[in-house]
Amino acid sequence: MKTYVLTAITMLNLGVLLVHFAPKTEKGLKENESSNEEFHQHKESLFFQALADENKKSPPEVPLPSKPILIMRFSYRNCDLCLRSALFEMKKWKEAMGGSSVRIMGSFPKNRDFEIFQKTYEQFPFDYEHVPEEYFSLALEKEAQYPFFFLWFPDGSIHHVFLPMKEDVPRTRRFLAVIGSKYVKGNDHELKTEHEKH
Repeated sequence: MKTYVLTAITMLNLGVLLVHFAPKTEKGLKENESSNEEFHQHKESLFFQALADENKKSPPEVPLPSKPILIMRFSYRNCDLCLRSALFEMKKWKEAMGGSSVRIMGSFPKNRDFEIFQKTYEQFPFDYEHVPEEYFSLALEKEAQYPFFFLWFPDGSIHHVFLPMKEDVPRTRRFLAVIGSKYVKGNDHELKTEHEKH
């Protein structure tokens, strides 16, 4: 089961490369060849960073969750539209699945910046957590251009790292649907542990 979910999420991440790099016309491709190549290389780099973060463990000083948790990790350096799109989809998922299995963790230079963020994004009523920039020691935290999701387990392991893209919202919804269908219990809305999925 774990292999199936990992494969599905890997394909969703790979889809970002195909969707964003598909040219509409030959003329448009020639006019934007240089910028498209840079864009493609950047997205490809992000994809491989997500793969590199797969199966890592959180640092020993980070308190472990008591149950599997879906994490949304973001930074003040994320693009505003990317963050709003991810939060909007996470809000809908939380309402459908229950809030006890979700944590939203952001990084800001100062507490004042965090407070301003909470007021600016008050239409997304989460219990945000302000954590250091490299809290989980992940490559995507260092990149910090886009928010991302992953599952964090009680043993500290990190799985199903996923980059949502505002240009492809259906892909994000498919990811959240996979997580919901494969990891969430029927009535108590808690994410299943590894042994419960088998």
